[in-house]
Amino acid sequence: MIFATSVAKNIKSELAVQYLREAYHATEDIDEQDIIVEALCHQLSSEALPEISDQMKKDHVSQIVDLEQTAYGCYSILGEHHPDMES
Repeated sequence: MIFATSVAKNIKSELAVQYLREAYHATEDIDEQDIIVEALCHQLSSEALPEISDQMKKDHVSQIVDLEQTAYGCYSILGEHHPDMES
């Protein structure tokens, strides 16, 4: 799963966004979701914002990726605002 996600993370296409969004909803494992959301952030697609926002709402601190930093960069580059951006 990690290898496939890292490949999709670097493709930067609508198909990659679609694949990653489907993978996010297909798993309940929080660590796998963290990896998928990191890849979604790297897509820099506003289509991925619902999944990114959903993962950021969870009371979970990832031991694998720095989601706050990655999500902040994604939201900033897209010119979007997230309610928790100030904190």
